Amino acid sequence: MSLFRNLKLMTAIDSEGGIGKDCAVPWNLPTDLSWLEMSTLLTTEPNKRNAVIFGRRTYFSIPESNRPYKGRLNIVLSGSLTGEEQSTNDVVFVRNWAEIERTIAKFSHELENVWVLGGSEVYSYALDKDLVEEVRITEIQRDFACDVFFPRLEWRHRFTIAQTKRMNENGVDYSMNILLRR
Repeated sequence: MSLFRNLKLMTAIDSEGGIGKDCAVPWNLPTDLSWLEMSTLLTTEPNKRNAVIFGRRTYFSIPESNRPYKGRLNIVLSGSLTGEEQSTNDVVFVRNWAEIERTIAKFSHELENVWVLGGSEVYSYALDKDLVEEVRITEIQRDFACDVFFPRLEWRHRFTIAQTKRMNENGVDYSMNILLRR
């Protein structure tokens, strides 16, 4: 899977590793949300766009008004597709990682970066298979009693911190970190 050696991953986790609660993000951090949008939207070449990979539950947890992510190729992974899902030039529904690889190959002429945006199983696969070259992780210093968690895999030792920015927003302390593969 050579196309996958350079995936980028972005997430936000609370102090217990939580990433979601009741099919939503339980915190309101506009600066972090802007960082997500800028990171996944901007390209260095104006004729290119980025791809974003979601699990089905994560994709459909995004408010309908914000879905699909505009200006990006949205790849939605689900092992339980019904066949009624309609793929377009902006949204592609796939059943497995092999189909993700074929989709990336099909659109490779127009893609600059491929971002993994969750959920837990999608993050776990990408990290476990060592497919990620960069992690952008917001670490929130509060427990939001989440019911979905970032995978507790041993992955951090493969990365070094390239940048950290500490923030306080809406009374919540957090840090936005960029980690690069060693």
